[in-house]
Amino acid sequence: MATTRCCCGASALAAVLAVCQVGTAAAEEDGMARQWAETSVFAYGARWTDTRFVEILRFQTEMQDSHLAAVGLSRRLHRFGDHLHLEGEINVARHWGQQDHLELNAAANLRWTRFPWDHLVDTSAAWGIGPSRALGEPVIEDSRPSRTQAFMMAEIAFAPPASRDSSWEAFLRIHHRSGVFGVVSDASGSNFIATGLRFHFGPR
Repeated sequence: MATTRCCCGASALAAVLAVCQVGTAAAEEDGMARQWAETSVFAYGARWTDTRFVEILRFQTEMQDSHLAAVGLSRRLHRFGDHLHLEGEINVARHWGQQDHLELNAAANLRWTRFPWDHLVDTSAAWGIGPSRALGEPVIEDSRPSRTQAFMMAEIAFAPPASRDSSWEAFLRIHHRSGVFGVVSDASGSNFIATGLRFHFGPR
């Protein structure tokens, strides 16, 4: 009789442990799913413009023969209400033309997602800043180029209306490096005008 009770107790304990393991695995999978739902990947190509950031915003650009291609990963970190988000981004850029090297960038981005015409074209605008490290000499930036600079981006993205439930969006971006008026370095900066695509693993 005692043996039967022990066996029943052991079976019950094993069943409880199995349920706990299944529950833990389900919770972990749910957590991973939520993380991926906030994550996106992107790629863009860009060309150097020998004009300042403000001039580009005024559509005053002089395109030069130097290019980059970049791939990156971003993740929504916090929502300030429904329409303002904080994102974290990392990207790797490959330069060719007047300079030839790899570049590593990271940024914290603020993105605004609400515009009056979203029912026609779902639009968002973002601005971000963070560190940048060139793995070669960024010769177009100055006669005293610095491998370590600040990275800054300004972006406007376009997607089908939310009713279309699309995971893709296209964007225009300014890819900027500079010393932030001597705070990071004394070298001047560079601006690249980019076009790209982004894929969201979850809702935009």
